[in-house]
Amino acid sequence: MEVTSRKSNQKGTLPLDLPATRVEAQIEAAEQRYRRRFESPELESGWTVESGIFDLIEPCISPDQLKDFLQFSRLVQSESEVEQAGDNSPPDFARFKNLTAETVLELIERLPGRALADRQNEAPLLLDFLRACLKNPDDVSLFGYYVGPQRGDERISVEGMLYHRHSDLEIKRFHDESCSCDELWDYIVEECDWSEAIISTPDELTEVSSEHPQGVGWRLWWD
Repeated sequence: MEVTSRKSNQKGTLPLDLPATRVEAQIEAAEQRYRRRFESPELESGWTVESGIFDLIEPCISPDQLKDFLQFSRLVQSESEVEQAGDNSPPDFARFKNLTAETVLELIERLPGRALADRQNEAPLLLDFLRACLKNPDDVSLFGYYVGPQRGDERISVEGMLYHRHSDLEIKRFHDESCSCDELWDYIVEECDWSEAIISTPDELTEVSSEHPQGVGWRLWWD
């Protein structure tokens, strides 16, 4: 069964504020950093703040999460610690969503090679997710979680994505024999250029509606 798109523009066309030459250059640079990641020093505590990574993803974190963290911090910290941290200290853990290509382009420029190797169990590498988003800027948005410098495993981790390309395939909730999820997955792998990557199928692949201009999309999530 053919997978169809309702996009009016040609597939792969980049928005005006994402110049193709910059995108390709940053992807190539990130791939080089990833390949040479073991030649770089270990990441030090606070790297997500000093590099501006947290500032980039903060708008994708719900204000309620940030408010709850701030309130909790004021309960467990001393007055001097609260005063020193201020209201802009990053949370120790927060979930983000709707990470789009515009922000991803800024992220991929700043992420060190060791960070690009982050992987949520059998999900694609962080580098694979970011590259897929940049190559499909109108169709892919990412979601995941942020771990702050208060913890020893500080990082940004993507655990799934929304794929906003309409399909006439029928996806069943329990993925029985009549479900076309395998065909949809093969299509997504091709469009995201994941054929060379070592990736397991997502733990959940469900149809979702959203505020995206195309409406219907697919949510892929890895546990």
